[in-house]
Amino acid sequence: MSPVLRIVSGAFLVLVLVFLLYLIRRRSVNAKYSLLWAVVCLVLISFDIFPDLLMWASHLFGFYSSSNFFLTGIIFLLVCVSIHFSVVLTRNENRIRSLIERVALTENRISKLEESDLNDS
Repeated sequence: MSPVLRIVSGAFLVLVLVFLLYLIRRRSVNAKYSLLWAVVCLVLISFDIFPDLLMWASHLFGFYSSSNFFLTGIIFLLVCVSIHFSVVLTRNENRIRSLIERVALTENRISKLEESDLNDS
């Protein structure tokens, strides 16, 4: 990879890290979810600083080309993140459904109590 491309990609990754910190500070993103992206950025920065590390890792896993290893790793990461967020989304939907049912039951009880108070007086 050319030195200019390495500098540009490194600067972009640093900007992504700064943006993540900004989102965490504004509480737009939960820190536990952005931790994964921060780790990915740090790994990519290390590959950017030490390109031989990427070649070593690609040969370690049996890839002939480091770009194939990189793209396969990115696809694997995105699939894992998608599955993780699907699990989180399903869990949150179940919690919301449960809360809605509780609120409906509570409102029903309150209306029955108000009704019985009106009938008693």
